Amino acid sequence: MSDSNIGTFQPSTPPPPPPPPPSPAASGPAPRPLHLRIPAIVLFVLGVLILIGGIANFIPGGIWTGPAFAFWGVLLFALSFVRLPQATNADEPPMSGVQKVMGIFFEPTRVFRNLRAHPHWLAALLVIAAVNALYTAAFTQRLTAEVIVNYTMEKLAESPIKPPPERMEKAKDDALQQAKQPIQQIQTAAKSFVKVFVGGTFIAALCLLGVLAFGGRINFWQAFAAMLYASLPIAVVSKILSLVILVLGSAIGVLSFYGLWLWAKGLANAGQKVSSSAAWGVSITLWILGLIFGMIFATLFSSFIS
Repeated sequence: MSDSNIGTFQPSTPPPPPPPPPSPAASGPAPRPLHLRIPAIVLFVLGVLILIGGIANFIPGGIWTGPAFAFWGVLLFALSFVRLPQATNADEPPMSGVQKVMGIFFEPTRVFRNLRAHPHWLAALLVIAAVNALYTAAFTQRLTAEVIVNYTMEKLAESPIKPPPERMEKAKDDALQQAKQPIQQIQTAAKSFVKVFVGGTFIAALCLLGVLAFGGRINFWQAFAAMLYASLPIAVVSKILSLVILVLGSAIGVLSFYGLWLWAKGLANAGQKVSSSAAWGVSITLWILGLIFGMIFATLFSSFIS
């Protein structure tokens, strides 16, 4: 056997390994809601102008409404630095405001899950503030400004911090005059929006801390949107019922538990890794704290509300 082919034998070269798959682009930090800054500046400037008008006695009640709007603008501008969530289901299209407002009554879980990726809250804020303002206007119209002011002054006269009689009479005349002015009624309605936003911000911050304490994870805007939409059905139903009937003893209890269930649903579905027990724990804790503070307030200021 000839060995002439042995020296010329060349082993075949193996093919090069396939290139590694391209690594996914590292996702940067979530964006900030910079679109809030222009409305924040507008609210702050508007508040300063109203305050100046109130000091100059050009706008009745502006000395209280102006600082409220200025504070709203400052708070909104500060919150524009809070980053939006890194949503896991960002491919899900956002629901419209009308869809969320209607859906929170019939399919709240779907709404809260959509808020996880798209925590849009403006529609809920407008609806809650609008029904509050509508109820306040209807309540004042039904009882009349005279009855409300007289009742308030009578309770103030019975309190240990009542002012001198001459100041009481002047305060009564000023309050009655302001209550009858349309511009004062408009300011009262406008301040409803400030109250809803500031209150929602405070509750969302508490929910954020509570969820983190229970080992969950939720973004501030997810908690804020979830709490506003969880409060929307209660605000709408209670105000509508209040306009129809005067005594809501049995309905209030049912609505309270319904609201508690919506809070738990909102935290569990709007955040990531928020278990049902954590959501219920945060909701029940805040509900109990609300009852405690309510009883403390009723005890300290019983002369005003008795």
